[in-house]
Amino acid sequence: MSTRFSRMRVQVLLASVVLVSASGCANHTNSSGSPASLTPAPSQSVTSRPAPSQSPSADVTTPTTSTTAVPSISPAPPVTATSPFMTPPTRRTVVSVYLLSNGYIASSHRVVYGPDVARAAVEALLVGPTATDAAFGYVSKVPPNVQLSGLTISDRTARVSLTGHVVVPAAGVAQLVSTLTQFSSVDRVALSLNGSALTIPPAGAFLTRADIEAMLPVVLVESPTVGESVRTPLRVVGSANTFEAVFRLELTDWDGRIVANVVAHAASGTGTRGAFDVTIPFAVNRAGIGELIASYDSPKDGSRVVVAEVPLKVGG
Repeated sequence: MSTRFSRMRVQVLLASVVLVSASGCANHTNSSGSPASLTPAPSQSVTSRPAPSQSPSADVTTPTTSTTAVPSISPAPPVTATSPFMTPPTRRTVVSVYLLSNGYIASSHRVVYGPDVARAAVEALLVGPTATDAAFGYVSKVPPNVQLSGLTISDRTARVSLTGHVVVPAAGVAQLVSTLTQFSSVDRVALSLNGSALTIPPAGAFLTRADIEAMLPVVLVESPTVGESVRTPLRVVGSANTFEAVFRLELTDWDGRIVANVVAHAASGTGTRGAFDVTIPFAVNRAGIGELIASYDSPKDGSRVVVAEVPLKVGG
């Protein structure tokens, strides 16, 4: 068990996660997605493939009066998203909202309904962290009284109008950009607050994920996300920007025992962020709170550098 969580605190967090899961906030499990063809054995080097796109590549204008848009960069494996205007109003779609964990962008899944998935994802972000998110220290820097007044998507650009008598810090802007650029139909985001452009200097009015790279962890795990229940084999999807695109993924169980340990490769690295999609088999003696830990070996001295920790409910 990571030093981030004491044994007593983990017991409290486990109770919180169970309650939240019972209310339907974490119905999706990692094992239901289509697994990658790669199944690395523990301590074995694995070349992972980029995460397949499961979201639309639509040039659409999203009506500002509807309620929900569609995943992109690293969508949640359990759901295959379709075009926003083909999704029935009762269709459930799993999307990510991007919060902050240890000061860096971190993904947390939400279930949204209806055809306008992008709008629903932004509105879910504006609601803020769930009880599970908060229990594990995930926070939002988007002020709670910010409201979404308009959202359109065209020419691969999401144009977002926000209102609220607040100051949105750079971290909050990065959360909004991350949440919208998860969709394959969005490459850049233009934000405005009360009619004035909202950006991160020195970037211009149109923000991409490259503009917020400094706020992304070296390894960004897009799925599974905080508090989710996972079973073997565990599919891990995300992006990384490490030396020579190499990093390590470890999974711990309730007892803090490492039950999986693989070396993975992103599609690119050493200054360029690349996608990865790895499937990891594991076995546990008993279910409980564990962690997915991403790390890399320092090119300077070979020391282990932990860059992401995702608390999970680890089953057999």
